[in-house]
Amino acid sequence: MKATNLPPHQKRNVDRAAVGSKKDAASQKKSAPHYQFEPPDTEPTAVIAKNRQIVINAQQIKQHLAALGYLENGDTVYVRAFYPSDDPRKNEDKGRKTQSHNLNQLIKAANQYQEEGRGVYIVVNGGGHSDNFVSRARAIFYEHDNLDKKIQEKLWETLGLPEPTFQVDTGGKSIHSYWVFDKPINVLEWKELQADLLEFSDADRTIKNPSRVMRLAGANHISSSGVFPTQLINVTEHKYSYSSLRAVIPTKKDFSPPCPEPKTYNPSYNNNTICSIDWAKSYLQALNFHRADDYNEWIAVGMALKSIHESLLNDWDSWSSQSSKYRPGECSNKWKTFKVGNPSEEIAKLGSWAKKDGWRSPFKKDDVSYSFVSNNVQTGNKQGREKREEERSFIDSEVLDSKTIPTSEKTIPKTTDNTKHSSEGTDVTEILSEVDKLINLNLSASETRSYFIKLSKQYNLKVLEIEKLYKERLQELEIVEDREDLFDNLTRLINTQNERLNPYDYLWGDGGRLAKSMVDIASAMPTAVEFLFSTFIPTAASCLGTAATIAVKQQGEFTQPCIFRTCLIAKSGDMKSPPQKVMIKPLLELEAEARERYKEDLETYSEELREWDKGGKEEPLPSKPVCERHILQNGSIESRIAIHTENPRGYLLYKDEFSAHITGRNKHRNGKGDDAENELTEFDGGALVKDVMDEEKRLFLEKSAISRTGTTQYDTIQKLMKDHEDSTGEFARWLVCLAQSPPPYLDLLGEDNPSNIGKLLKRLYKNLKTMPDKQYFLEAGETRLIYQHYHNYLVDLAYSEKHPGIQIALPKLRSYFARFCLLLHCVNQALAGFISAPSKL
Repeated sequence: MKATNLPPHQKRNVDRAAVGSKKDAASQKKSAPHYQFEPPDTEPTAVIAKNRQIVINAQQIKQHLAALGYLENGDTVYVRAFYPSDDPRKNEDKGRKTQSHNLNQLIKAANQYQEEGRGVYIVVNGGGHSDNFVSRARAIFYEHDNLDKKIQEKLWETLGLPEPTFQVDTGGKSIHSYWVFDKPINVLEWKELQADLLEFSDADRTIKNPSRVMRLAGANHISSSGVFPTQLINVTEHKYSYSSLRAVIPTKKDFSPPCPEPKTYNPSYNNNTICSIDWAKSYLQALNFHRADDYNEWIAVGMALKSIHESLLNDWDSWSSQSSKYRPGECSNKWKTFKVGNPSEEIAKLGSWAKKDGWRSPFKKDDVSYSFVSNNVQTGNKQGREKREEERSFIDSEVLDSKTIPTSEKTIPKTTDNTKHSSEGTDVTEILSEVDKLINLNLSASETRSYFIKLSKQYNLKVLEIEKLYKERLQELEIVEDREDLFDNLTRLINTQNERLNPYDYLWGDGGRLAKSMVDIASAMPTAVEFLFSTFIPTAASCLGTAATIAVKQQGEFTQPCIFRTCLIAKSGDMKSPPQKVMIKPLLELEAEARERYKEDLETYSEELREWDKGGKEEPLPSKPVCERHILQNGSIESRIAIHTENPRGYLLYKDEFSAHITGRNKHRNGKGDDAENELTEFDGGALVKDVMDEEKRLFLEKSAISRTGTTQYDTIQKLMKDHEDSTGEFARWLVCLAQSPPPYLDLLGEDNPSNIGKLLKRLYKNLKTMPDKQYFLEAGETRLIYQHYHNYLVDLAYSEKHPGIQIALPKLRSYFARFCLLLHCVNQALAGFISAPSKL
């Protein structure tokens, strides 16, 4: 919704508070200052942070934002803040994030974060805190903190690049150079151009994701060595087209940056025994030190080394010291927190990374004996020696490929009296090599069996022994692959868990008043604001009901109804039900008012019926009144269809305990029936039909709109979901909120003013219910481009996802994306005071 569509008295507030919010996704921690919605007064030139002699240069901040095009369009600025790497609090802190819609908000946030001792950064491209929400890019940029700053400042000339739009002296070791586009470009084009710039200039390769943050000019670089201003330098204001920059920055295939020779490790081993420590050191020396610049990769390397052997801490520290982000003592602190994993899997993972970085074996062909040295095996006692002998196997380092891992805990099957194989390690190594080759061939069952027979003859072993080795080897590989997938997914989930929803980015039609009320009441309860918003979604949607649908692509008949299902999940006592009651109470008030009107209508109807009877029944029979319904809490599928028939717009089905939505099915039919199947159909807003023998009791509803909500606990949902294969998409149709709620401490000493959220919601729900039946469409141009980008991103996720339950959920998220666009469009028009919303989003 554009500000030009608003009444004049609201236009100013929306311009100030939320321009660009329609397309910007958002997340934020509850404590961030953005929730205090305050219109800007005058723009200060400088602010001194409390308790510190730290000056925030407001003019520098304003100039930085203007150079990136933020002030020109009034876009949301996404802000993050982190402790410096040498701050002892950093290890336990995940940073802070917020977003600002005007300069005063940004300065206020920067002031608070700097007061806490944090550096302040902004998402250069804007759009959101996550890559998924960035669809357009503003600039390309690089940094070289490994070079002298004077060299960094003029490096663009050496490389033959155009003069930067501006540069930022971070106050630390870096100069950040930016080339700003004359108009934002597609994020896919940006990814390629940014990656090529970093390769061509041999810059920090980690700054190539769309939501990359860089230091904010006007703030300060804070470290143990002091406080230094971050400031703009060499501002030219030159802006460039994508084609002009693409013409001067070669693609990766067009140039070959210098590639250093892979490092090799000189092992110190005795008695022809290559131990796991030798392998680990060999791999580590080959790893590109740029991996240590990426926090997740740096941690993964450390965890792998700790799992292999405790003595490898110094090796990890030495390797990490090559990174510009290295801080003395940090490796030692992290090392203490690591849990020991499966050594064979970790050494395999380390080897896989090393080979990608050009690892070459330092071991000779004759050095084939491989001894596994474990953290848990002491070599100085009999039990340890026996354990070590049991875990010993052999490997030929030259035949390792991406699918091969050093063997540690599996042993070659022992031979019987009538089978012989050479006591030389080479034979065993060759068997492992042949088995690994066999695995990579992906043969049929019969072909694999033939290969077993061939190997049994070649090495004088039983077929069963070869087959056992094959299965064990295959299992090891699968475990390694699963661990790698799990590691990637876990990292992504941890990052996602830290994201927070911000009502201001979705409710802007009234200048942020409803959003502010949500935030205030969440803080007062206290509870997660997401619990309020997640309840608001289906409640507001039920007021629109069948009156609103969105046609995403008419030719493909891709349309979606305004139907939502949400479930709040938290521990008992974490304030799940109170926020639901706050958001639903105005709807219950409308329900109560409707019932009072119904009673009056019944009395009138009874009187009209008596008059009709007295008049000889010559006039048409009076119409029996219908009770207007807004919310249901129980009832069978038959009663729901009957009530929906009398209330064509639909209603909200609210059950405080979510499980009742599932366990209450077929209750009146001894658990036998098709309620589950009907409810799956109900999600799509299609026709609801109930055929029975009694013709008068048959039910038909051409289109439906029943939104649902409820709450539950972790144990309950786990029992309901079981293994979460979810073959029918039962749970895929629910939007689940697992926001972290603050401890429910009461604050009785602060202000305690009554909330106005009930009045705001009741007026909004009434407005939504008066909106006429209409189908909505995506406006041509940027709106469709943004929609297409995210829709196709979800399609790609579904193709790459392995878990069947998530595979089923992702298509439903595509449906919900369309529904959210529809709902927010109508809600913000209603908040702005319009009874009818424009048909184009």
